Amino acid sequence: MKIGILIPFRGTKNDKSRLRLDLDDKLVDSLLNESIKHVLKEVSDLEIEKSIYLLTKGDIDFAEKSIIIQDQSNDLNIAIEEALHEIDEEIVVIIMADLPLINTETLAKIIKLHELERKIILAPTLDNGTSILCFNRNDKFPFLFGINSSLKFKDVFKKEGRDFKLLMHENVYNDIDTFKDLIELSELNFIPDWLKKILRTCGLYE
Repeated sequence: MKIGILIPFRGTKNDKSRLRLDLDDKLVDSLLNESIKHVLKEVSDLEIEKSIYLLTKGDIDFAEKSIIIQDQSNDLNIAIEEALHEIDEEIVVIIMADLPLINTETLAKIIKLHELERKIILAPTLDNGTSILCFNRNDKFPFLFGINSSLKFKDVFKKEGRDFKLLMHENVYNDIDTFKDLIELSELNFIPDWLKKILRTCGLYE
């Protein structure tokens, strides 16, 4: 079965406002661009039938294997809801663009888990956000991405009687919203070279 993979990439000066309190715009922009390139590569390497959709406000010159969907809203959840109207696949995976440790193997396992259990699969970040959401588009529910979104999704799914699986948190689901997130990433043993370079610029990696 063909999978539709949606990656929201806002990539604007208004994105990552908490991170910009501690880092200059140029460094944050570099981090965002390298992160989305990493996510796109790992998604592209999935050995499944798929379409990759990039939801974005700007012009992207490094997503030649993706279908661009223009982000028309200031609200991420509204933008995602509208983007789904342009996705034909029955199974949809929403993957955040700032997951520096995500890999093809983990993504494949999540998709396989959904295929086997027919449940909504929810992967939480360390701070109870949501890094990945895998679902059948026939399962109608509100999108709640943002602060504590995994807890909000969990509450809604329970209230509505949805079959879902909240995965245990793993480092691979870590995102980057604050300088503290970068510090925690710098303490791990397995980080990609592009991230090491940015961490060195921040004084967080030798």
